[in-house]
Formats: sequence, structure tokens, C-alpha cells
Amino acid sequence: MAELTEKKLQSLKAEDKDKKLSDGGSLQGTVRVKSNGKVSVFFSGRYKFDGKATDLACGTWPAEKLTAIRKTRNQPPRILEESKDPALERKRPPRTVSTD
Repeated sequence: MAELTEKKLQSLKAEDKDKKLSDGGSLQGTVRVKSNGKVSVFFSGRYKFDGKATDLACGTWPAEKLTAIRKTRNQPPRILEESKDPALERKRPPRTVSTD
């Protein structure tokens, strides 16, 4: 399936509500429609850790650009290489460096 583009996302209408979209590379989107008629797409990526498939939220378009959503989708494989669960790593507070 072809990758999504900003233009394709901009052409979505309220009638597309709940439509499933695919961008490849395990990135899936669901079209949502707000009460004011504005269309958005919630994206999540699927990865496997300890034999379990898990979905990880990657962002919502148009609040985030499609390129940023794809970058978020690409993070789990790098984290998995370190034998860490991407969902838990996201929840962990960032490390601070002491300047003592």
C-alpha cells in the first residue's frame, strides 16, 4: 500500500469517520471527527515485545505533522534492540545529569 501524504489526509471528510488508514511499517490510523466537523487521524504503531503484540500511540494528525508521527513510529525498533519495552520507556521520566 502506498504511503499516506499530507494532501491525502487533508482530503478526508466527516463521512470517512472510523475509516482505517495504513502508512506501511506497522503505522495504522483511524479517522476521527470532532463535534465541530473537524477531521483528525489518530495513529498508532504495532511492535512485539516478549512475544506480545502491543500498539503504541504515535500521534494525531493535524496536531502533529505526518513526518513527526513516522519518527515516533520508528523509535520502538531502536529501543527493542536494547531489550527494553518501548511503552515502559516512554513512561519513564527523562534522566537528569548532575552538575556537581
